[in-house]
Amino acid sequence: MRSQAFLSLVASSLIGGCVAPAPPEPALPPPPPPPKILVEEEVRPVERPELAILEVEENRGSDPQMVEVVGRVLNRGPGRARQLSVTVHVLDDQGNELASLPAQVDSDTIEPNATVGFRLLLQRPAGASRYEVVAVARGQDESTH
Repeated sequence: MRSQAFLSLVASSLIGGCVAPAPPEPALPPPPPPPKILVEEEVRPVERPELAILEVEENRGSDPQMVEVVGRVLNRGPGRARQLSVTVHVLDDQGNELASLPAQVDSDTIEPNATVGFRLLLQRPAGASRYEVVAVARGQDESTH
């Protein structure tokens, strides 16, 4: 009997001692990186071209159906205008577009404070009353006249 009581005592102490271990403590987050050292830099303004259309004229030749539209593009901005393209829109009295054609330019680059000529020879559409000229260069907004 004694051995049975002893075994019961040993069994109960073993069963009572089986407790799940406590979970480990969560790891601390890594420390933040050291602050960056800021260095002051001079910010230069972007030098962009600024185009304006000047002196648009319609010249008629010996053939009354053919006209030549000529003019000049001025770069008023501090930056060089590159990849210049000029488009001539032919409009009627109500502003409806009758034709839209690319003009030939003397140069596709305009230095600051310089001008470049353009010309377009076309058959004048019936009802044409005026022209709108648009000049566009790389890195710059459109200019119309």
